[in-house]
Amino acid sequence: EAGREVLSLSFPYLDSETGEAIRARLMGSSPIDPYEMAKLYADNRFEQKPAIVSALARGVFVLTDRWVDSNKTFLPELLETDAQKLSMTRWIEDMEYRRSRMPRPDLTIVLAVDSKVARANMLKRGEASELDVLEQNTGLQEKVVAAYDALCDANPSTYARTDCVDTRTGNMRDKGVIHAEAWAAVERIWGEIKKP
Repeated sequence: EAGREVLSLSFPYLDSETGEAIRARLMGSSPIDPYEMAKLYADNRFEQKPAIVSALARGVFVLTDRWVDSNKTFLPELLETDAQKLSMTRWIEDMEYRRSRMPRPDLTIVLAVDSKVARANMLKRGEASELDVLEQNTGLQEKVVAAYDALCDANPSTYARTDCVDTRTGNMRDKGVIHAEAWAAVERIWGEIKKP
């Protein structure tokens, strides 16, 4: 609506060798190796780096569904101790941003949905049989929600949380309301986005 060109990407990008490997591991029965998965996800993003860098150089807005924080919030929670989790988080940061030189986001919008509500929504849509091993782990999902909350609280200038669930009713809020709040966060960072 603002007349700006946008490159929209969703990760993991499944139509590639790394995407197929990610899908196979998530839908399989073997235990997940968090470090192996982090490397696969990073490689999957890296495949799209040329398109992202080119778009940014032309002034195109890049919008991604999931980015490095998905690795940082999900995978360390599969480890046992806080020290192990912190070590892995730092390893992911180093791999993605220092070694691979992936662009850091200017703004991360967290669309917050209670893990129980999210699971109920998937069951309503008949997606229960399609849940991967991480999505089936309700305890993990709750930890991830808490991890994203912590990121939002610690980084208010670059993270914006939009609650997608009405706390009074437990139902999903109207999509238009959610969109308006997310767009307000974008304008809070960049000011009013006008047509070029």
